[in-house]
Amino acid sequence: MPEEYVVDTSVTAKIFINEEHTDIAKRLYKKASQKEIFLVAPDLTWHELNSVFTKKQIPLENIQQYLDVFQKLTETQVIQIIPLSLQILNKGAEIASTDTKGQGYISSFDATFHALALLNNSTFITADKVHYNKTKDLIGSVMLLKNFK
Repeated sequence: MPEEYVVDTSVTAKIFINEEHTDIAKRLYKKASQKEIFLVAPDLTWHELNSVFTKKQIPLENIQQYLDVFQKLTETQVIQIIPLSLQILNKGAEIASTDTKGQGYISSFDATFHALALLNNSTFITADKVHYNKTKDLIGSVMLLKNFK
C-alpha cells in the first residue's frame, strides 16, 4: 500500500503559486496522481486555500480557476478530503494545547492537519518551518516539504 501523507495547505498552495519549493510540491502531487503515494487533507483545506489566494491578492478569476483545479484533484482522488469529525477536533485541541517549551502557540488550524496525520498513522507534510520546529520532537509524524524525496 502506498505511503500516506497529510498535506498542509502551505504545500498545496505551492502547486498554484510559484514560491520556494514549488517544484517539490508539484512532484508530491505528481507522485499521488501516479498512485505512488496517497494524499489526504481535512476539508479545512478549502477555506485555507481561499485565504492564501486572497491574502496574496490573486485575481478572482485565477482563484476560481485554482479552486476548480483543486476540485478536479479531489474528484480524481489525487488527494482525498476528509470531513472534520469530533475525533479530529479533539486530537487537534490536544495538539494545540501542547506545551511547546517556550516556542509559542500551536495554531488550531495546523493542529487539525497534524491530528489527522496522527489518527491515520501517517506523516504530516508542511512547508511551515515554525510549526515543524514546534512539533517535530514533541508530537512527531511531521516532515518539511523540502525533505520530501
